[in-house]
Amino acid sequence: IGDSNAEHFNETLIEVARSAGAELAIANRPGCPVSDVIVEASWWNGPGGELCRSAVEAELGQLEQDPPSVVVVANATDKYVHSDEVVLVDPLTGRRATSAEDKAEVFEAGLQRALRRLTAAGSEVVLVEVVPKPWAVDGDLDTRACSDLLLLVDPQRCRPAPFAADNEVTFGANQLERRAATAAGAV
Repeated sequence: IGDSNAEHFNETLIEVARSAGAELAIANRPGCPVSDVIVEASWWNGPGGELCRSAVEAELGQLEQDPPSVVVVANATDKYVHSDEVVLVDPLTGRRATSAEDKAEVFEAGLQRALRRLTAAGSEVVLVEVVPKPWAVDGDLDTRACSDLLLLVDPQRCRPAPFAADNEVTFGANQLERRAATAAGAV
């Protein structure tokens, strides 16, 4: 389960389940992280954040009622914490977080609550860390700088920036996820 970040793992999980003869259910909702938060984002028109939270709550409720042996969770945590387009709201306190520091606290608490629900139901929860993004190092990836012709003429120009394991944004998001997973008994 997860947002669009989780979709990156669909094909692999399908193949693993098929090879193991296991059942697999996938529940990905772009822009809807598995975290007990309300995401107010510029990409929503209208009450998207509330609808998103309701959908995640329904998925968590279903997994609590009929817990699978394993639940794989993946979120683009870095996007929710570091994007200026996002405000996070803690549904329990009403706290509105706009700075990266405040959003990290709200997201981590919400992620911890969501993961605890799954582990309390008896599922083993595997939290996949944030997928590195080559453009996260030096800004947006400009696909116009790498046309088919340029790829043939100057392939070095088309190489993405190297993945930086110590990229502050990705590193911080992964640290947040590890703390929440550890506190909730997930791996």
